[in-house]
Amino acid sequence: MNLAYTLSENDFLTFQLFNVSTSGRLQKRKTRARILFPVAFLGLAIVFYLDSDTRMSAYFVGCALIFGLFYGKYMNWRYKFHYIKQVKHYYSDLFGNHIRIELQDDYIFTQDSTSEAKVKISEIEVINEISSHFFVKVSNANSLIIPKNQQVDALALKNRFKELNIDINECLDWKWS
Repeated sequence: MNLAYTLSENDFLTFQLFNVSTSGRLQKRKTRARILFPVAFLGLAIVFYLDSDTRMSAYFVGCALIFGLFYGKYMNWRYKFHYIKQVKHYYSDLFGNHIRIELQDDYIFTQDSTSEAKVKISEIEVINEISSHFFVKVSNANSLIIPKNQQVDALALKNRFKELNIDINECLDWKWS
């Protein structure tokens, strides 16, 4: 099976956001901050309440509520903004590159304007499928990004991966919040 497509800035951004959203480290960091800051604000509210300063106490209770309600959306926006800048900085020379992939029984051949690679099928750890992309994770920490929105027959490609006995992790309902 042969594939030919080009990668855009959005493809790289989607890949980065998917990876960070499935990272356990990021989830722990967000959960810790979501709990720690409101608890700290409530602690300050208690200190001011015990000191008979109800205005400051009410202020910190309000801060705790606002932080608790809006922190998740704010951090998702910040992470997305961070990764937009990172993608533009590190991958801008790869935008618009024409990529050719050939799936054989034992190997995947990839070719773009700067390089060629031959990857053993046995070195593929997993394929993550979202509604718009396939992300092929290789054991040496590299990945292939295959967008579904171009001239790629997603169903045929998925069937070919299954024929090659490669695990497909379906995350079709994934989206960046």
